[in-house]
Amino acid sequence: MRRSAMSATAAVVLCIGLLAAPAVSADEPDLSTAPDGTLTYVDPDLADESTEQVEGELTVAIVEPTEASPAGDTTYSIATAGGDEVPIDIDLPADVVSGGEITAELVDAPSSERSTLQEDEPATVASASIEPAVAAAAVATDHRYYLAIRNGSGVTAAQAESAFRAVADRWVAEAGGSIRSFSRPAGATTFYTGSCSVASPSSVWNTADNAYPGVDFGATSGNHLIVIGGVDQCDGPGVATFGVDLSSGGKVIVEFEPSINTFVGVHEVGHNLGLDHAGLQRSGCSGVCAEYGDLYSVMGLAIGGGSPAYAVPALDSAYRHQLDVDSAGEIFDAQGVTGGPVVTLRLQPRGAASGLRGVRIVTGTTEHWVEYRRKVGRDVGTVYGPGLSLYSTAYAEGVTITTRTGSDPRIRLRPDGSSGAWAPGRQYVNGAASVRVLSAGDTALVQLVGARPNGFFDVPPGPGFRNEILWLAGRGITTGYEDGSFRPSGPVLREQMAAFLYRLAGSPAVTNLPPVSPFRDVATNHVFYREIVWLSRSGITTGYADGTFRPSDPVLREQMAAFLYRYEFGSSGGPVDTDGPTFTDVRRPFVFFDQVEWLAREGISTGYDDGTFRGGQPVLREQMAAFLNRYELL
Repeated sequence: MRRSAMSATAAVVLCIGLLAAPAVSADEPDLSTAPDGTLTYVDPDLADESTEQVEGELTVAIVEPTEASPAGDTTYSIATAGGDEVPIDIDLPADVVSGGEITAELVDAPSSERSTLQEDEPATVASASIEPAVAAAAVATDHRYYLAIRNGSGVTAAQAESAFRAVADRWVAEAGGSIRSFSRPAGATTFYTGSCSVASPSSVWNTADNAYPGVDFGATSGNHLIVIGGVDQCDGPGVATFGVDLSSGGKVIVEFEPSINTFVGVHEVGHNLGLDHAGLQRSGCSGVCAEYGDLYSVMGLAIGGGSPAYAVPALDSAYRHQLDVDSAGEIFDAQGVTGGPVVTLRLQPRGAASGLRGVRIVTGTTEHWVEYRRKVGRDVGTVYGPGLSLYSTAYAEGVTITTRTGSDPRIRLRPDGSSGAWAPGRQYVNGAASVRVLSAGDTALVQLVGARPNGFFDVPPGPGFRNEILWLAGRGITTGYEDGSFRPSGPVLREQMAAFLYRLAGSPAVTNLPPVSPFRDVATNHVFYREIVWLSRSGITTGYADGTFRPSDPVLREQMAAFLYRYEFGSSGGPVDTDGPTFTDVRRPFVFFDQVEWLAREGISTGYDDGTFRGGQPVLREQMAAFLNRYELL
């Protein structure tokens, strides 16, 4: 389904998946969940029917909308050990995903002699036992995609390979190293089928995957079968199986349309990885709008008509967190508490490569996600911005807020009236979650009113640097010690300083770690080796003249000034002070005079009450929390 969104040439592809309506029955099927998560389904109306038992892996497919079914659908099938997809008629909760083992008693089960199972009519389920899909451990994975082009589509192998290479590359970029590779082991193949309907995908996939015998496209395989039809050949933009996590594989059907190929491809592979839709929550918004109305998200609407094609937006913070690809310091994590501390944060745009780019506030069973959407970095060329309005909502650049509640895997954009973004001076309040937007420019300044990050037992309420320490924890810059303490009066060690600054930067990728350490006292298996290498490569430290870094030494206050100065301006140097000394104990020709004066001028340090800076003293951990907090709010 396509609609005009921005101009006569713009097209909106509505990709939405809703659960199929349950079959008419005298008695509703019984659903129960055991303590281990096993789901039992029993239809009492079919208790006396003759059945055949079929075992395999449950496949859940999200069908994007078609002209005939603009609300979309969810279909289910059983992937047997022989590789066939057996479509089944069953209605399951929205949080059930592909990959669980299923044993089902089927009425009118398909004949086992039909190796391709071409018929689309799903078998009726009398009863079933479905084990929960198990998420894999969060480790770097390798993915592969296999292209099957429908006969008569008009799509060449070169076109298909070019389009889906872009999809694979985007997922590698978004995963930030958690997907090591996304390769194409074999050339595209053409397969023959009389139908390419996304509403009945099982028979299409059964035919297409015959071209790749022995390849497992199951939920934990990392293999993706991409079936490609021509424009309007498949009665809708796409359908994909719904996976578990970043290790999942799956199957996809898409119509080939150059202006939206990359967007739709990334979206459908997102379903393979367990991501659901991003919708809009506002008065009067239902159906397609509610399911798929977040135009800031790749799991929302696909909009065509751009020249060049509109870019895929950076993956939402909520989805990055779900896939465990968010880096340390990327997302501020807190509990919403009425009367809790007020925390001020500076947000980098979501498309930026480093820094704080998201906030999660948890209240009860609801997550509130805060981001700054600006067309920079990975968001360059995206469709949102001035002039885009859909469903009575203007999708401008700015601070956005989305929510996710309970077991519902979807996220919902929470607009400010008719604006998708929240402008400076506006405040979002939802229960104990309260976010005030202070400013928006290159970065956005937001204030969390009553947000309590995870605390430490030795940082009680009261005077001091408690809020700054809680900020440090919420940013992911520190996790404290294993005993639950922060040890605020302890010194910051040089190795810890490397870790703090690395996380403050958003844990950027450090490629080609050297097999020989740049410092003779830092082994390559040191717990902070990556962070110390990054510190050295960034020009923030050169170590000592004897070739050491001295990781276990305390950081002196004058060294801290130099570290932050170089972090801000690079190794080539920053401003030279012309105003004279601020502190009685820091004067020229002191080697770090300009660095200390910059620290004072920017308000990062006010020194001691007696007018001294005390550069030769160690920096305490509570002081470092304050210094880093003040620095980020510059």
